[in-house]
Amino acid sequence: MSSPDFSKVPKDVMEIAKYLLSSDSKMKTRSGVLNGRRVEYFKGKAATHALMRKAYSKSKKRPTIDNREKAAEYMKQLVENGLILRVNHTPHSKQCSFNQTQDFNDDFYFVWIYEGSQLKTLLLGFGILLIVLAGVMFQVWPANLRKGAYYILVALMWVMVAFFVMVIFRFILYLVTLLVCKRSIWLFPNLFADCGVIESFQPTWGYGDEDEKKLAKDSSQESLSSSEAELKSDDVKSE
Repeated sequence: MSSPDFSKVPKDVMEIAKYLLSSDSKMKTRSGVLNGRRVEYFKGKAATHALMRKAYSKSKKRPTIDNREKAAEYMKQLVENGLILRVNHTPHSKQCSFNQTQDFNDDFYFVWIYEGSQLKTLLLGFGILLIVLAGVMFQVWPANLRKGAYYILVALMWVMVAFFVMVIFRFILYLVTLLVCKRSIWLFPNLFADCGVIESFQPTWGYGDEDEKKLAKDSSQESLSSSEAELKSDDVKSE
């Protein structure tokens, strides 16, 4: 069976599909079975909610979406262009079935037909194959190359040891400052945050109560918080 042709899909609709498939959307999906094939399905409300997140507006390539009605309109275009497929979902089961009426609604369930760019998957598979072949043929490597590989592995091992030592010291510093100074200090407060490598080590230190202030600021966004609560309740009911 030939793969679907998405070359005629409008660019703005394709950008929305790419965003929803990315980790930035944080759209919750579940594994299901459709015609004996494993698929990832999601509820319409999860998609429209993902399009209302701040992460969506970070890219200028994506069309502007400022309300849930507009988000639903674009999701309908994903259905019309065959990027997603409406299905029936049986409660408390992974079984999905094709729905004759292909339309969009927050309460409907959908599966992905478009799987995104396969270039990364191909490159990853090719890279893994090269690593396996290189490991198998390690004994026939030139002496200088084997020696260099050994030093690289030793260096990586020491980097990992240094990282774990830093994590332990970071936690000890937090406890000591919390007990002695009554105000906790975190070394590299963004170390385990969802950000880039460089940003993980910026700033060098920060007060623990800054996280509480940040949470308090985020909780003031009533519209977003209420939407998240509503989405979670719907997910629980659907399960």
